[in-house]
Amino acid sequence: MSKYFTKRGIEYLQRRINEKELKRSEIGAAVGEAAGDNCDWHDNAPFDAARDTFELASADIRRLRADIHDAVIIEIREQAEKVAIGSAVTVLVDGKDEKTYVIGAAHESSPEKGLITYNSPVASALLRKEVGDIAEVELSKKKKMELEIIAILPPSAKYKQLIDEIYPFPSGGKKYQNNL
Repeated sequence: MSKYFTKRGIEYLQRRINEKELKRSEIGAAVGEAAGDNCDWHDNAPFDAARDTFELASADIRRLRADIHDAVIIEIREQAEKVAIGSAVTVLVDGKDEKTYVIGAAHESSPEKGLITYNSPVASALLRKEVGDIAEVELSKKKKMELEIIAILPPSAKYKQLIDEIYPFPSGGKKYQNNL
């Protein structure tokens, strides 16, 4: 299944994979140390724990590589007519409370800051909608949430700043540059 990334998001994900591969190498050395000179793996709790950690790290790396394999690189457009990746969307929740969500690409999520990935239930319900539209989100079989779109802001309003926060570049790195 395709996953939508910005170019910067893919670069960041590749950096994360590289960091995890280095860490996995360290874990692999710990597995060998835990087995000892005699490769004693039978009834060896430290070996079992190190091996389990190694397997979890390997599974995480495989998952991230699969995401890159399925990646579709998108360009964030500076528009505010319809909800899209990069939009800041202000909604009226169940006709009462006002809330703003910023729609992010794959792996772009910081719910405490209002950034939600495009494939989350809320973002999925909002995508391609316009001001005045109502989106219904099923939270559980018995509970639904109604979101009335009252404003759509372009990526320059909030998205760029949030992405600079969650995709830090090494010291002296570039700020957001995604051809907006």
